[in-house]
Amino acid sequence: MLFLNLRNLYNYGSNKKINHRFDRKSQVVYKKLFHSTDDDEVLYPIFISGAAMMKKKLSTYAEKHLPEGEYWDPEPAVKKLLTELKPTNDLCESILGLNDYLTTKIPNLTQVARSNLVQIKKNHTMQWLHDLPDKNQLSVLDLAVKQRQVVAQEYKNVKEQISKKRQQNMVKANLRQEAMKQKLKKNETDSWKTT
Repeated sequence: MLFLNLRNLYNYGSNKKINHRFDRKSQVVYKKLFHSTDDDEVLYPIFISGAAMMKKKLSTYAEKHLPEGEYWDPEPAVKKLLTELKPTNDLCESILGLNDYLTTKIPNLTQVARSNLVQIKKNHTMQWLHDLPDKNQLSVLDLAVKQRQVVAQEYKNVKEQISKKRQQNMVKANLRQEAMKQKLKKNETDSWKTT
């Protein structure tokens, strides 16, 4: 058997706890798919085509990493460097965790400000600034104060662009919704005319 027990899989189709999210059509399709008398005949072509599509997708996404690809056999120096790297995503997760913490701790902080705080924390910027000689610290702070207005103007421009994009998306969504309503009305009137 392709599955350990296809009858058990079919039984899931009638399980109300699992299917409470499915709408009526999904349940009907699901039941018909797994209610065949010869389950292997129905499912085998589905799995074969699925595996073929996965192979095709892998060939396009990972083409450079497959045999004869650009990255298949890296140079010895690159191999050595890669073996020293930790195979984890701890750094990425810690950045997301810090962002979540700041979101709950300071809820009125904008995403840009949160990103800046996360960068300062993860890049050890304050430690770097503290380790600089006093003269260099003052010059860095003076430069930051001078650039403050430029950065504020850039932030304002980005916010305006985001606002305009949101407005455009809302207008497009509203136009699509109106078009759908008109199409439904037209279909309803056409169906009344035919009856």
